[in-house]
Amino acid sequence: MAWLVLILTAAFVVACRIRLLDVPLERDEGEYAYVAQQWLQGVPPFVSIYHVKLPGIHAAYALVELVFGQTLRGVHLGLLFVNVATLAVVFAIARRLFDAFAAAVAAAAFAILSLSLELNGFSANAEHFVLLPALLGLLVLLAARGSPRRRVLLLAAGLLLGLGYTIKQQGLFFVLAGAGVVAYAPRAERPRRGRALAGDAGAFALGAVLPLAVLCALFLGLGLFERFWWWTWVYPRHYVTQVSLADAWNNFVLSFHPAGERTGVFDPFWPLLALAALGLVSRVAAQRGREGFFAGTLLVFSLAAVSAGFHFFPHYWLLAAPALALLAGAGAHAIGSRLGRAAASAVAVAVLGFAVWVERAYLFTMDPVAVSRAAFGGNPFPESLEIARYLEAHTAPEDRIAVLGSEPQIYFYARRRAATGYVYTYEMMREHPHVREFQEEMAREIEAARPKFVVLVNIVASWQPSRLLEPDLFVFEWAQRYLREHYLRTGVVEIRWPRAKSAAFCWDDAGACRPPPQRGRQRPLWISIHERRDTALSNATPPPRSGRSR
Repeated sequence: MAWLVLILTAAFVVACRIRLLDVPLERDEGEYAYVAQQWLQGVPPFVSIYHVKLPGIHAAYALVELVFGQTLRGVHLGLLFVNVATLAVVFAIARRLFDAFAAAVAAAAFAILSLSLELNGFSANAEHFVLLPALLGLLVLLAARGSPRRRVLLLAAGLLLGLGYTIKQQGLFFVLAGAGVVAYAPRAERPRRGRALAGDAGAFALGAVLPLAVLCALFLGLGLFERFWWWTWVYPRHYVTQVSLADAWNNFVLSFHPAGERTGVFDPFWPLLALAALGLVSRVAAQRGREGFFAGTLLVFSLAAVSAGFHFFPHYWLLAAPALALLAGAGAHAIGSRLGRAAASAVAVAVLGFAVWVERAYLFTMDPVAVSRAAFGGNPFPESLEIARYLEAHTAPEDRIAVLGSEPQIYFYARRRAATGYVYTYEMMREHPHVREFQEEMAREIEAARPKFVVLVNIVASWQPSRLLEPDLFVFEWAQRYLREHYLRTGVVEIRWPRAKSAAFCWDDAGACRPPPQRGRQRPLWISIHERRDTALSNATPPPRSGRSR
């Protein structure tokens, strides 16, 4: 029966994700897809982009794009397979810890959590790609118990957990969870001598550091080690300290009680959280050593991963989904032990059914653009597709383009290389000593590349200026002067959300299109497209919409 539930759960996930294949890429997805696209063309990370993220996620996206294609649908098909595989691993872990019934409940709970609109589960965020190798590593750790190939399995577990870390830094917390399981093992098994314990720990540690060592060797060989190290180790010290404790608390509270029309991240899941709490209490009360320690350790370090940097973005909570799902399975197991399997099944169906019912519009009827708007409001993710069509149609493959704003998905859709490695402008608007340096370097790179088109994004969310200081305005002053001297405006896109569902596109080779005027207190959301004067278009009419998937 448990296997049937697993198959039905996987089928449900596949059906829902097929419906969501065409949801426009958001910024992080756009970054990963663009850098992977460039890597496949021979341009490595830290040349194509300057950012704090480790390049394991770009390698994962490159594999996805090799298999499924460099399109929007290809990215989301990759996510579909990763999500279903992770679902199966959650089932296998729960089956080892508890029983088949608990495993079925845990798998279903993870499926609902990892799909959720509130957790941005439809986006191929790095968290999905961290979870698969990290949970595989933890599953191998469980299999290592009492195995004659213990050291080999510990090495493999370390490798998998270390791989998760290279995808995103928060993966380090899963490595620490694995280290905790390794350290706890002697208490749950026959006592072993110190030398044997040291050998086990050494095998695990060796595996955990090897993926990072390979990355370092790769960028050393490419002559990019200094840049790789600065962006992923030196600069992040500024990045993770940009949020004050007061703002950290506000961010945490907003996760559960956001402003506006959004619901909190766990509003559809409070019955599931109650079931997970029951599972945790039941493990502690029953003094089930290995099972309770594993689930508790995973929960603690998962929550630490969510808290890293104190941003509490919705997709960060995906990192806690496996621990919550496993504890929900434990809760159902505890109910079954006391009241019988039928009662436990009824509770599980009610808990999971409630979450599906709350998100039924998203799961079954909302169109891709509506999903994007529900999650990201007036961000220009649907409009990026049409802008990219225009740019691709009016440039050659060797032409460069520049986006002044944080919209890397435009580069990916247009299949054009950025004129600068600063495909995000967040870092230029925050409180750290490198703000002016970043702005000036971006300006120099764009001037040297002489991009055929420049896209100016007049949307605050694309820049995210710090609320704690007056932003350095150099980049805006430079952009105004540079565009006036060297470019003609050939298009304007007005995002009319929430007044209207669709955006207004104006394409005009004479520069007659104008940004929308201020309407009361509401700041207009618009993007302007500019072409170099010396390559000005003779006909700027946009090409007809094509049916090709991006």
